[in-house]
Amino acid sequence: MESFDVIELNSVVDGLVEQWQNIVAPFYTNAPNSNVAYQSFGSGFTVLLANEIFLITAHHVIDEANERMDRFGANGVISNIGGVGVDMSGLKFSGIKTEDVASAHLTRDWAESKNVTRVFPYNLNEDKSSLIRTGKFFVMGFPSSKNKLNERLNKKDRHIFAYSFENKKSKSEYTEIEEHEAFVLDINDMVSTEGEKRRPPNFDGVSGSPVFEILCDLSDPSKIHFGVDLVGVFTEWRQKQNEIVCSHIKNAIACCIAHEVV
Repeated sequence: MESFDVIELNSVVDGLVEQWQNIVAPFYTNAPNSNVAYQSFGSGFTVLLANEIFLITAHHVIDEANERMDRFGANGVISNIGGVGVDMSGLKFSGIKTEDVASAHLTRDWAESKNVTRVFPYNLNEDKSSLIRTGKFFVMGFPSSKNKLNERLNKKDRHIFAYSFENKKSKSEYTEIEEHEAFVLDINDMVSTEGEKRRPPNFDGVSGSPVFEILCDLSDPSKIHFGVDLVGVFTEWRQKQNEIVCSHIKNAIACCIAHEVV
């Protein structure tokens, strides 16, 4: 929106990342031929829908996890949910492969079995219609190059990165995802929130992360407040075309609804 051109919205991204980073979970598997070195290969995030909590990610992230275990002998998948390191055994993911989304129901029994006492989900039940859309977006996740675990060396990296962008496309010419959002992002022309030109880590490991639009609340005349709206699940990055694609949030919601909650 032109009325927000005078506001440097990049300056609020750090605060929003700080506020929402706990919903994002890195997924790790051990490296081939190693029982101690783990590296992130994807991300997911927690949401609240009705009264239930779900873990959402990209379908191809789950496919990769299964391949790493079946083909390369990985010991399983570990993550960090609610600030607790957990193995993800016992989680049942259902998905829509054509839309590249998947979700698992985080039941109370599963959480208790993993000693997860608190989860920080994004609330899909909230009505955001009174807030103003800014046309500024960001994705945050755990790039593989910055997230490695090595128990033998007591190396436990867990670094989240956010990438912001604003050039939204009407649609992608390259994706096969029917319900999607697409954006232009030139990774070679990015700046930090301090205004310094900086090349961020690549997107390996960020698949499955949440994509947000920044919202603005002008109800308080003395101060502008910012919020976020979850628009989709990060699924594709095409560096040659400078394009990001996310599967629409409605696809993720459909995955959650498909779970038989008892």
